[in-house]
Amino acid sequence: EKSELYELMEDYALAAERAVKAGFDGVEIHGAHGYLLNQFFTPLLNKREDEFGGSLENRVRFPLMVTEKVRKRLGSDNLLLYRLGCYDLSPRGNQTDAGVEFAKRLQAVGVDVLDVSGGMCGSNPKQLDGKVVGYFVPQAEAVKAEVGVPVVGVGGITDAVYADSLVRDEKADLIAVGRAIWHDPEWAQKAIQTLSRADN
Repeated sequence: EKSELYELMEDYALAAERAVKAGFDGVEIHGAHGYLLNQFFTPLLNKREDEFGGSLENRVRFPLMVTEKVRKRLGSDNLLLYRLGCYDLSPRGNQTDAGVEFAKRLQAVGVDVLDVSGGMCGSNPKQLDGKVVGYFVPQAEAVKAEVGVPVVGVGGITDAVYADSLVRDEKADLIAVGRAIWHDPEWAQKAIQTLSRADN
């Protein structure tokens, strides 16, 4: 039901407000990896025939409305990030150009940082596992070329020197490291030491 969408928008905004009241400096809206907002964006799943489905403009309508609601509730003093499922890794799904267009619209409604990841292929695509490092960095680089807000690069990044090179080479502004830190809680400290030695 369409009325449920408007209720969900308010739920997202209220959740963001609770996070800030709890002491967080901001929130990240999860619009990747097959979660709800990503399901609206991807043509693989969005088969709606109303104003929330069909064209790219319609498919991004609900995620953008959610983002606008959250932005208003957060105010200007709190960070708003959006995890963007930029690329579905499927010929019938979203390609990088659709993700770039969506990213520009997210910036226009007040997103402070874009965290560029995978869409329906998830955060750890099995068809790429072990073959490519930084597998969503090309999408981050494409988004970075078209927006004026910081862009996060992700995708199986485990090596501190490689992560640092992505920032130095201006392929991304920030790097997200997930699984490597799960495996080694001291990863960040070790990365600082590694990069300090590399600079000396």
